[in-house]
Amino acid sequence: MRFGWASHLVLLYAGPSLGSSDIRGLDPALAARYVATADNHFTCLDGSQQIPFARVNDDYCDCADGSDEPGTAACSNGTFYCANLGHIPGRLSSRRVNDGVCDYDVCCDGSDEWDSGAACPDKCAELGAQHRRAESERRLVQGAGEERLRELIAGAQGLRQTKREELELKRTQLAALEHEFAAAEALKADLEEQQRAREAADTTTLQALTDEYLADIVRLRKQLARELHVLRAQRDALILLLRSVRADHNPEFNDAAVAAAVSEYTKFIDAYPYIEAAALAYADEDSAARAQRELEMDRDNAESDDGSLQACINAVEIADNERRTVHDDIAMFFGWLDALRLGYNQNYHDLAVKAAVVGLADFEKARDREQADLDAQQAEADVKALRERLDIVKPLLSAVVPAEHADESEHADESAPAESDDLDKRVADARSAFWDAQTAKSQLSNEVSNLRELLEEKDLGPHDMYLSLKNECYSLDSGEYTYEVCLLDRAAQIENRNGARQNLGSFTGFGENGVHTVLQYRHGAKCWNGPERSMTVEFECAEEIKLLPTHGRTRSRSPERERRPPRESVDSALLDGPLESRHQQQQQMTYHMQQQQQQQFGSRKRRPCFEFIRKGQCHRGDTCTFAHVTADVAQRMGMQVPPSVLAGASANGAQFMPPNGAQFAPQNPMFAMRPQQQQAWQQSAQFSARPMHDPTQQPANYSTTAVYVKNIPDASLDETSVRDFFAKFGAIQDLRIDYNRKAATIEYGDANAQAQALSTPEAVFNNRFVRVLRAVGTSQPAGAPTTAADSTAAAVPAAAAAPMWRPKSAAIKKAELIEKYVEQQKDLMKKLTSTPDMPAPTRKIIMDSIKQIQQKIDESRQPKAAAPPATAASTSVASAAADSTSTEPEAAASDNAAQLDAVASEKAALQSKLKTLQEQAARLGMNERGMRGRGRGRGGAPAWAGRGAMSLDKRPRSLVFRNVSQEAAEQLPSEMSQFGEIEHIDKLDDQNNAPFTYTVKFKARWEAEKALKAVEALDLFTNVQVDWEATS
Repeated sequence: MRFGWASHLVLLYAGPSLGSSDIRGLDPALAARYVATADNHFTCLDGSQQIPFARVNDDYCDCADGSDEPGTAACSNGTFYCANLGHIPGRLSSRRVNDGVCDYDVCCDGSDEWDSGAACPDKCAELGAQHRRAESERRLVQGAGEERLRELIAGAQGLRQTKREELELKRTQLAALEHEFAAAEALKADLEEQQRAREAADTTTLQALTDEYLADIVRLRKQLARELHVLRAQRDALILLLRSVRADHNPEFNDAAVAAAVSEYTKFIDAYPYIEAAALAYADEDSAARAQRELEMDRDNAESDDGSLQACINAVEIADNERRTVHDDIAMFFGWLDALRLGYNQNYHDLAVKAAVVGLADFEKARDREQADLDAQQAEADVKALRERLDIVKPLLSAVVPAEHADESEHADESAPAESDDLDKRVADARSAFWDAQTAKSQLSNEVSNLRELLEEKDLGPHDMYLSLKNECYSLDSGEYTYEVCLLDRAAQIENRNGARQNLGSFTGFGENGVHTVLQYRHGAKCWNGPERSMTVEFECAEEIKLLPTHGRTRSRSPERERRPPRESVDSALLDGPLESRHQQQQQMTYHMQQQQQQQFGSRKRRPCFEFIRKGQCHRGDTCTFAHVTADVAQRMGMQVPPSVLAGASANGAQFMPPNGAQFAPQNPMFAMRPQQQQAWQQSAQFSARPMHDPTQQPANYSTTAVYVKNIPDASLDETSVRDFFAKFGAIQDLRIDYNRKAATIEYGDANAQAQALSTPEAVFNNRFVRVLRAVGTSQPAGAPTTAADSTAAAVPAAAAAPMWRPKSAAIKKAELIEKYVEQQKDLMKKLTSTPDMPAPTRKIIMDSIKQIQQKIDESRQPKAAAPPATAASTSVASAAADSTSTEPEAAASDNAAQLDAVASEKAALQSKLKTLQEQAARLGMNERGMRGRGRGRGGAPAWAGRGAMSLDKRPRSLVFRNVSQEAAEQLPSEMSQFGEIEHIDKLDDQNNAPFTYTVKFKARWEAEKALKAVEALDLFTNVQVDWEATS
């Protein structure tokens, strides 16, 4: 039958053959090969076979390369030529011929739809005019840019010569500086050797002086310490007498002598209040306690002063200064009291004054007795001889002791030889000159290295085109961020809100294959839980240099989302100002034309989704750019499916209907249809309207009105927080919270609210790990048909469905909370009992914490006030919880009561233990003041405080940390503890999400200052604001 038809065609066209210019869809470049042979045959372009010339464009694919059907859609691998008169010719895949879609992007004349019935008028004149205008503007921009490039190259030539001269000059300067550096280094080494030799000699001399004089100076210091103990006690006794007069005398008597004494004493105490405080601290001390305290003071002073000759001499001088001050105080106080005794009116019955007079008489007796004892002790110790020894050793010591120690002595011998000071000064000057020379040499060496690298090693583009622009910086404000690009140097992203900078990378090279119009910036700051930031800068030709954003600028993506390195992309374009607006208008016009074509003809998906063929589902869903069809359907539609994909294809693969109603017809060389057959097949073909997403090969029933929220933080895992956030997208019909999974399901009244919730750019609950997904459920749009399965499911009573979670009863929650508090109390009590030598302030803090926890336990046991009426949405949840709770056995209530009884008994035991510890602390004197030590006189530390045991530095020791991120808050204790001992860390705000505000209190001021200086260098605290805490 086939051969008869072919013979009939041969007879019919036995005359002149059809000209190649009349063949539809034929590329004129191939016209010479579309000429019939002598026997009126056509040879396929691949030379595989010959067919009768009449079969060319007969809508049946004969040639394997599809060359016999240039004007039809019979061959899926053929090419259709569009003449596009008035515009640029185009070439279209034969599969798109007569498919009912006007492919104006390739065939603006509409010739590809010659037999589909689609109305595709010729638009080549319009599009050609637009193209020619765009080309004209592009050529103008190209010309301006080329002129600008020539200027840059011309400037680079002169700049390179200038840089070469600068390099030679700096090399000459570097050679001279290296000689200076070597000389400075040699001088420093020589002087340091002399200094070490002198120090070795001084050390020998110092050891000899120590062996000879230290024992005598120690005996003198101890004798002065015993004398100071007596003098301090005498001064305290006089202070107590004067204080009793001031506090208890009767001012109505108007006694002039009493008023004078009180006035003088008041002036003194107002100027030096710590002296009276010292006397009061030990007013009730007996002789045994006083002797023990003085013994401990002597032991401490011996440890700190008796090991070094210089330290012991310094201690003697300090003791002499204090002895003179205390002597003066005693004489002054005694004079006031003696004047009172001689001048007060004895007729007034003022008991306080008479008691002071009697006390002064007793003081005189005790003073005489104690002075006699001191005189005997001094005679026994031969204090005069010891002081002569002190006067001998001091000038000898000042000649060998280091300067920093000699300065401590208030009576250093100024006549000592100056050779030591001169050598030290010369060493210091030599070191300063050495470091200055080294710094200058290093700086100049770096400059030479940078110039050499720039001129001899760095790629500056063809003809040094980037030399004039190196390190020039340009910026682009994109709203939230400002992008800064420094050519051949670095790139940065600056947050406009707070000025925080993020490094986007340093310049690493040009584009692939040496493309100098593409600059790559890599190895920027690492993204949170992601890759390093980077940037690619692409140049376009124009006259003015400025930054323009790309249309597809994206933030960094995780490796799972994109295999290639993610990047922050910004184009650096050379654009002329007046032409920029035209270029933007042309882009907007092209964009609107593309949108109009998509709305009219629908979108295409030309390649099958390999993941869908293998698994029967695709993780991209509707956003996938490929067709969700089975392997057999893909082959019938002429799509190429690799054998590896076919081998792993699912037996239950889904079929897919392309969006917007676009249809695909089977086009295969082995299975071709006429246009009438294609139309009938399209009408009868049945496709599934949605791809499969369920691993069990069942269609997932996604809700059109509900969203599923997961990874909700604990602080927001309640109905109020969830409702407050998601209510702004639409009216909430139902709200269900899964506390076990930390998730929630929100049901809206319409699909629009669901779409807004799914597409919101805002971080949910200020937490970027919270995910909002389309919920899986039985909700359907209004008017949608309900399947039998849905009807069956709807008929099941609500009580029959087991809840995903069961809320705990109020009694159980209360018992668990009390148990938690009791455990905290146990831990604090354990710290108290295991650390008997704990400092009093720390012990007080722990005791206060135990009391606060006890208050919380008492508050938890108090019955709560009635809750306000629940909302309509929460009523259903509460009633469901009540139903589940009502089914609990009665034994649960009895267990809760037993737990509460156990907690109460444990509380009573803890209270008893706490009382015992408080009594023990009182017996140990934990609340008393510190020990009394040696002072430095009236202007220094209090005489009653131990040397170095008291500080008058009342400056704040607390630092305030503001704008603290979640990660920085977690690392704050460990990071700050490296600078010193921390007393406590407090959180100042009540919010649950970053940024936070904290205060950190150090034990010493210098530790806080050290932390304040070093915190700026810590990566986690780059954006944290640190300052001193304000004190009242």
